[in-house]
Amino acid sequence: MRDTFDGSTMTVRWALFLVSWALLLASLLDCATGARLVLPKRRPAARTAVRRVHHPSLGRGNAYSHDLRLFVMRAYDLGQGNAPILAQLRNSRLLPQRSTVNRWRNRRLTLGHLRRFRRQGNRYATVLRGRSLFNLAYYRILYPKATAAELNVFLFYATGRLYNPSQITRAEQRLGLSRKRGSTTARQANHPRNLQWRHNYWTLPYPFGMVGIRRDDIIDLDECGVFVESCNRNHGKAAICRRVREEGNYGHSAKLNVLMAISGAPGTLAAQAERWVMTWTHGGTTTARFIQFIQKILADIGQGNPLRRRVFTMDNLSAHR
Repeated sequence: MRDTFDGSTMTVRWALFLVSWALLLASLLDCATGARLVLPKRRPAARTAVRRVHHPSLGRGNAYSHDLRLFVMRAYDLGQGNAPILAQLRNSRLLPQRSTVNRWRNRRLTLGHLRRFRRQGNRYATVLRGRSLFNLAYYRILYPKATAAELNVFLFYATGRLYNPSQITRAEQRLGLSRKRGSTTARQANHPRNLQWRHNYWTLPYPFGMVGIRRDDIIDLDECGVFVESCNRNHGKAAICRRVREEGNYGHSAKLNVLMAISGAPGTLAAQAERWVMTWTHGGTTTARFIQFIQKILADIGQGNPLRRRVFTMDNLSAHR
């Protein structure tokens, strides 16, 4: 009868054939050169002794195995807990005592299992874990500027427990939270109309949005007011029991108004980047002064064309309208 072979059988036979040819060629080379094929030595046994594990009956933190737990509980469930052979094993400390069995019974009733607990190394368990830690993270997302006292009140109503400020701080550190200077977003920014305008700004073409406008063609402008005393530094160094004193402007100074504009086009070695600045000290940003500033920019950039459309971006200040 003719034999039939599948693909895997043929692959194995080809591999054995190639290995045998390789060994044959190696032996021929050894005979020709007078060398002998040296095989790598087997790694000797390390013979490292396993750490001694104390018997669980000694109470040194080594728990009974899960199989032994099931065996003992099965014997007690069948009413064989007082059998002579089991009593002899208990006296020989080969089986757990009745107090241990009672703890296992309570664990099975309350937790539904007999598994041993993880060893904690005699360290106190961390507070603010589980659902309490989730409530803390959720509250910080909603109110990132809340104080520890406000957070503690929320956790008390959520969990029925008050925490120390240090416990709250350590829990926030585990979450990767750090204290930093915050900013305020106007409530009007989340109004549906403003959200729609922001969506149009990023998704629609000119004149409703910025899609298709190159970054080099965008001119962003804004204004600010600066007092001279605001430039005074608040921190310094001095000897112990000495205040940090330095002469400087202290109130009753003039306000410096600055109107600035910047283009997205980068500068080159031949020409600097496009920047425009206007400063004054009396009065705020009026419509006439803003129009004068825009006319100065238009005179510098020249007349536009369909191939390059320059776009101004600004906030909704009344003088900008």
